[in-house]
Amino acid sequence: MSFPAYQVTITMDTDTVADLTQSGYALFAFLAVQCSDQAGKPLVWQRTEQYSATTVVSVAWEFEAYTSAWPAAEPVVAGFSVPLVPGDLLKVTGERSGIGTVSDQGNPGQICFLNSTDTAFGCGISQPGVSEFAPVCLLPLHGSNAQIVVPVPKILLLFSTSPDAAGTQVNATGGPAGPGLLVDMSAGPTYAVTYDIDQGWGWDGATWGQAVPPFADLVPLLVEPSPHAAVQALRLAHGAALRRTDEAWGGGHPAPSPAPA
Repeated sequence: MSFPAYQVTITMDTDTVADLTQSGYALFAFLAVQCSDQAGKPLVWQRTEQYSATTVVSVAWEFEAYTSAWPAAEPVVAGFSVPLVPGDLLKVTGERSGIGTVSDQGNPGQICFLNSTDTAFGCGISQPGVSEFAPVCLLPLHGSNAQIVVPVPKILLLFSTSPDAAGTQVNATGGPAGPGLLVDMSAGPTYAVTYDIDQGWGWDGATWGQAVPPFADLVPLLVEPSPHAAVQALRLAHGAALRRTDEAWGGGHPAPSPAPA
């Protein structure tokens, strides 16, 4: 199966590159998602000091679902991960390990998680980073509960001297300082932007770009609310609970259908 890929080309003059390098700036990249859980956090997806006058940041539209310990380590480390596509469901079956199996029983366009154990885990999706798949978000996946993540084709770029590594959680009051540029990649596959250490980001005023000021709260930009996903996650968890009840009865009593929302 082929996946659409996106590219953002950053152009800088040599003075800016020299100043950034001398001060120890790194280029940070974040990817956006939708979810319904207010505890969901974006993670640093990429951090690199390998940039030059022309730097290309690529986004492959490929995904892994992962689980981690909960509370999660800092930075987040995936204990278990598996490839999947939107529409798939990762059912967690490992009480201690967080391992699970993938099926196509999720909701169209969504990456779904169902925890069939009584243990809480962290969960989220990963996408290809600098050298391997790297987590882009973190959500709690409590026992007997479900979560839904919808990938969003948006990337946030910024230069910062922050030491935050890939996988670091971003909170409302913490994270690499900007200024940044949020690129809505739904307009096409390729984008050209500029960066000047004194003048900031440039994108010719195109509607797909949004300036992000220094010290802005990055969480609402990268974790968009999705009330519809909340209802669907509840249905996933409710359906699993009904099936367990039916199994406890020996399968002789069919479980009732979930009540309509």
